[in-house]
Amino acid sequence: MGDSEASSSSSSCESHPTPIKVPANRKENRILKAGLVEPNNTGDSYVQLPLILPSLLFSALSLATFAAAVVLGYMNDVIPTEDQMRRGVLLAYGSTRLSCNTTSSFPAGGLPSILLLFERNSSGNILFRIAVCLPIVLRIFQSLSMRHMVRAKQKCGAIFEMTSDVMPALTAVESFSIALFSIMTIHSDFPVANRFAKLSFAISASLNMLATTLVIFHFKSRSKNTQDNVSVGVKMVTLFVFCYLAPQYFHYHHSLSLKPMCHSYLPRVYAVMEYILLLSYALFHLSWLIDIRHLVFLCYPRSCSGECEPLDPLNFVRGAKNEHCRAFEERQWQRRREERMEEGEGRM
Repeated sequence: MGDSEASSSSSSCESHPTPIKVPANRKENRILKAGLVEPNNTGDSYVQLPLILPSLLFSALSLATFAAAVVLGYMNDVIPTEDQMRRGVLLAYGSTRLSCNTTSSFPAGGLPSILLLFERNSSGNILFRIAVCLPIVLRIFQSLSMRHMVRAKQKCGAIFEMTSDVMPALTAVESFSIALFSIMTIHSDFPVANRFAKLSFAISASLNMLATTLVIFHFKSRSKNTQDNVSVGVKMVTLFVFCYLAPQYFHYHHSLSLKPMCHSYLPRVYAVMEYILLLSYALFHLSWLIDIRHLVFLCYPRSCSGECEPLDPLNFVRGAKNEHCRAFEERQWQRRREERMEEGEGRM
């Protein structure tokens, strides 16, 4: 009987270890978990989402919405006659009627301006807002992810680090600038605010494209992968095209934005310039899909988080599923294992 009781008591002690001390305050918590090297626990991740999937989805939605905005704006565009221009024209925007600038004559051989189509058509403008506002958060997250990946995988100088640091901030300014001038139209808001938003977009987009190209070029300069080379090449070409044409186009566009235009046509050279600007801007940011194709968004429990089951010492023994849960508990178990190992070495 005595032997059986002893064996049962010993087995119960092994199955129910000594309770772990729970810290009563922050200071005691820091003391209990001092010296813990936190594992990543990526094998226990409960979310594994490749960043390319939402990027492809939002890119497709944004491009489709933008294309629909252009088509809808062009289909609803009304070209006034010369007689109407002499008598005066009221611009129809939704249910409102506004006077427009009749001094700007219809250009000979002109082509429709996409931005002016959005100014003249309410349905097209709404779709344009959706197209530019939809991917804002994802674009900033992509920039932050690329910044962290570059800084983690490659040692670089102060200039390169500063360039990678400002990249997310420039992306945010650029994204919010294009969103603002899509919302603040000339006809129903402040023309000065619209012009300021477009100017802010042109400057921030140029700086952001330059910073991104420098960072990606430096990061992938030694890569022999064809896709990486294509990404760098597209960025360099579109950067040159955008930075060369943007000042000329926006300077001319600002001269027309003091008052709503009675038509959406521009001289052929400026209309083609606008098309090339939009195409180069879209290609530059679509090349991001190549750069982030291997990035994966992971959610996994860290040692310092309280994402696990209620406190139970059985969850923290070697090999248990919740061994990684709480730092102060894991560290105490580590100390106990270390003490046992030292005792075993001492006996040997």
